[in-house]
Amino acid sequence: MDTLVWSAYEHFRPATEACPVIIYPAAMTGLDHPLQFRQKIAHEIFHCFLVRNLKDQLLGPGLDSNWWVEGAAEYFSNLVYPTANLEHRFKDIFSLQSTHLPLTSMGHENFAFFQFMGNSISPEGVIEMLWNMPTTPGLDAQVAALAAVPGMDDHFEGFVRSVLDDNLMDSDGNTITFLTSYTDQFTFFDGFTTEIFSSRQPFVVTRYWVTFAAEREFALTFESISTGGALEGRSAVRLIDGKKGEWASLPEVVGGCDSQHYVLYVIATMPGSELTEEISTTTATEAPCDRCLLGIWEAKNDSVIAYMQSVAVGDNAPKVESATGSMFLRFEATGTGAGGYKNLILHQSGGDFLEGAEVIVTIDGSSSGRYTADGFVMTGLNGLSTTSAVSVSVQIIVDGTSLVTTTVPLRPEDFPVGLGIPTSYTCEGDSLTTWPPVEGVVVEPVVWFRVSP
Repeated sequence: MDTLVWSAYEHFRPATEACPVIIYPAAMTGLDHPLQFRQKIAHEIFHCFLVRNLKDQLLGPGLDSNWWVEGAAEYFSNLVYPTANLEHRFKDIFSLQSTHLPLTSMGHENFAFFQFMGNSISPEGVIEMLWNMPTTPGLDAQVAALAAVPGMDDHFEGFVRSVLDDNLMDSDGNTITFLTSYTDQFTFFDGFTTEIFSSRQPFVVTRYWVTFAAEREFALTFESISTGGALEGRSAVRLIDGKKGEWASLPEVVGGCDSQHYVLYVIATMPGSELTEEISTTTATEAPCDRCLLGIWEAKNDSVIAYMQSVAVGDNAPKVESATGSMFLRFEATGTGAGGYKNLILHQSGGDFLEGAEVIVTIDGSSSGRYTADGFVMTGLNGLSTTSAVSVSVQIIVDGTSLVTTTVPLRPEDFPVGLGIPTSYTCEGDSLTTWPPVEGVVVEPVVWFRVSP
């Protein structure tokens, strides 16, 4: 395809002649759409623009400038014909080569990088970037010039994420989807295993598929090492099947019902730098899994009333009259869960309050943590012991007048699962019953129905 249109820009003399763009007859029929024919000509005309305006940067380095000469030509030719998308013929090659080759060792495939930079700093900003490219041979000089672009650490990481998340915006307003490809893959099966993940060279989109085996819980330790002493480079992970864009550090504990698959990128931009991420499993324990629990559950409010009444002990315990709002639980195959309230309002009367007083308790918010469940008892959800995300307010009303509204701590018995204490349960189909443990009290069970799988 590249022989359909050609520009003899190496021999172009801007002061004395027009830039020669040669169009072969096959170009009339060798492309899928007339706009692609126009984009191909625009690609070659961009080379003419470079000879006229950036001749030293273009020709001085010889083939070492090819990475930006061809990549930028693909981007700018699509900018003027945004729906042609002739440059997409290189996107699968980019996916395969970028796992191990730096940007400076590719060519037309770099259209994706220049598309990202154009979106980020504007087309004019890209031209300014090219003005600062070297005028003498040497790939090291090309890497240094690219690294010197202001904000390049952030730009390159943003580019890497846009490729892995398939949200790189094209000039036509659509996102570009790339072939899934990884630098390497590794699975952790047991404890006392160490694996090193390297950025290799600067400006390689180095990404790894990292798996933790099913029905195990792994405790992890990490060590980041970079050449030159100072910590240079960046890394992050997200679940491959998780929400795109949710990049973070790898958790210190992973595991669950299913194998956990992560994509991990390890990248560097400084000349001569290499970042390595060392991941070690210190322990790997069996993690019982009850697939019946997986999904989101909501408590039936009549059972919430019965449960709350059963934990209101004492001779002068208040009566729980009604409940609105909801109490929920969520269990995920990743071994994490959540529980909490969506504006749960309990209406109470009697008790130690003023005679005839009505008490309104409002609970809202949630918290999350890890859990295990074996079909009889669920344990964990340790993150739920931190209740900063849950608010409890108490309002006292007498004769229709609100006397006081105050905020009180969340009691352990108010939470739908025992905090750090095993909670008995039964689960069958779309029905779940729990008996939150309350010391010294025989509680009424909380009955739940499945909201979503």
